[in-house]
Amino acid sequence: MRSDTPRTDQFPIDPEVRLKADTTPDRSVRLQPDDVVIFLGAATIESAADGVAAEIAALLSSGADVRDRDTGVVRPVKPADIAVVFRSRDSHREYEAALDRRGVPTYVYKGLGFFEADEIQDAISLLRFLASPTSNLRAAAFLRSRIVRLSEAAVIELRTNLPGALVDAERPPAMERLDAEDRAVLERVRAAIPGWLATVDRVTPSELLDGILRETAYAYELRGPRRAQARENLKKLRGLVRKVENRGYATLSRIAEFLDDLAVGDESNAVLDAHDAVSLMTVHAAKGLEFPIVFVVNINRGTGGPRAPIRVLADGYGTPSVSIGDFESEADEDATARDREETKRLLYVAVTRARDRLYLGAVVKDGVFKPGRGSLGEVLPPAIRARFAASGFSRTSA
Repeated sequence: MRSDTPRTDQFPIDPEVRLKADTTPDRSVRLQPDDVVIFLGAATIESAADGVAAEIAALLSSGADVRDRDTGVVRPVKPADIAVVFRSRDSHREYEAALDRRGVPTYVYKGLGFFEADEIQDAISLLRFLASPTSNLRAAAFLRSRIVRLSEAAVIELRTNLPGALVDAERPPAMERLDAEDRAVLERVRAAIPGWLATVDRVTPSELLDGILRETAYAYELRGPRRAQARENLKKLRGLVRKVENRGYATLSRIAEFLDDLAVGDESNAVLDAHDAVSLMTVHAAKGLEFPIVFVVNINRGTGGPRAPIRVLADGYGTPSVSIGDFESEADEDATARDREETKRLLYVAVTRARDRLYLGAVVKDGVFKPGRGSLGEVLPPAIRARFAASGFSRTSA
């Protein structure tokens, strides 16, 4: 408002008007100003993930206060009130594993690692092996899956003929050199495989998958905090397979090829309402969402490698521009500026997802915060970067 604007040009307020006293019990005393923004530093990505998981577990066990997203009433925090946000989609597994070790349920939000999930890799390794039981690589992947659980040492011992160890009528001599547990595991799967192969052409691939997972009691492998997400992922995989089956004649080989092609793309995790789980998601997936507590982690992890030695870019007028080596053209400068502005927008989205408390986490090596190319940390002011270095591989408050 301009300084010469008349004071009457305002919403009229009667001095006698008073707001009704708030009778809601005041449980917000623990929401201290110093705890609104917290910086977490660690020496490695593994220790950073472990520190974040420890902080989340402490928040949940202590019943830290947050404002309910729907009512605004202060109440103890629940897992669903917390989100862990990443710049890129290849960063979540360390955090998921760290939370799992502490028994904290997690939900990997859409766009993160459907084909990287253990249960999906197990199911696909089964289908790929049955589609081509003479493949040494496919046999190795199947033997190491949680459906079989043969040890790495046993796979190495059998490496000269892994398919034969599974399908040959005679036991391979190398079996005698395995320990008792590996021998028992291999005997069981050798006894089951002839029946599985006999039904490959008699039932649909989805029916074959369901039958084998039931026979092997694979549901036991889904126990733990990720159980609901794992079940939904397997349900989605069945849906993908049935979608191909409904198009016409679908052999197991065609299904395996279809899944291989699909894994190259950006398939999302099965959608699951995270009613009682910590959400793991990318910044892009977090757009439009809010959480009482947000951890923006791996903030100095970059998304791009070194520049290409030869670059062909269009300038602001659409004219092609060629840059070689260290030479930087105007088009290079424009592209760098655009990338930086996009990173700023993503940083704004990330930090504004938090309603009550924001954590910023980074890897700090030898007391130095070094942002990677394309990272959110690359656009942070120097004063903020210094906070991570000052955290001393622990936490500091803003």
